[in-house]
Amino acid sequence: MAFTGVCPQGRRINRWQHIASCGNVTALRYRIYWLSVARGVRLVSAGRGSAGFGQAVVISGHMTDSPGRTPPRFPQEAASAVRQAMDQILAEREVGRRDLAITSGARGADIIGAELCLARGVTVWLLLPLPEPAFLDRSVRQPGSDWEARFRALKGRCTVRYQQDELGPPGPGESPFARNNQWCLDLGRAAVPDERLFGLVVWDERSTGRGGGASDFAAQAAGRGIPVEIVNPLAL
Repeated sequence: MAFTGVCPQGRRINRWQHIASCGNVTALRYRIYWLSVARGVRLVSAGRGSAGFGQAVVISGHMTDSPGRTPPRFPQEAASAVRQAMDQILAEREVGRRDLAITSGARGADIIGAELCLARGVTVWLLLPLPEPAFLDRSVRQPGSDWEARFRALKGRCTVRYQQDELGPPGPGESPFARNNQWCLDLGRAAVPDERLFGLVVWDERSTGRGGGASDFAAQAAGRGIPVEIVNPLAL
């Protein structure tokens, strides 16, 4: 099935590989739009639409720490308290069956947030920054834990989307994790108006200056004017 349209610069476009001529930000948003149309998601306009959801939450944050990590960011023993704090925020925001949650599916913040949203009847999209085998090794598996089993359980209940399938490979020097933060946030903005969108991040509130982590997510959200709820695992 072919999709065609006109980018803001007035050039006619068809297929994702031709969208890049409209510029990086425009290219990403039109790619999001056409791929969402192809998947049956109804949007009003590229990057600024509504897919019939009441509100949307984009969830990100730290993975649980590997054993011996110094300094700690999200100790495994804080997972229960983090879960309770995230659930309280979702309850206060009245997140429920008409709503959308977008996250990447890593252990820790992403998986906990996705599980909580599914329990509330929320539609959940998992956006993976890497092909699944590499993602499992890099961002999910942890010896002696059940994170991989929980991820696989989520896959059966969520819409799973792969960054490289939809956006193509990252450019030279481009972080797939930073690009995933951008993709998640822009898909949220494509799904609902800004006033019905918020971020939920599990973050120790220390800036690393590196792309793709929790601090990068918070900075990208702030740059788009998206309000963010913060759960600090070290302050619970």
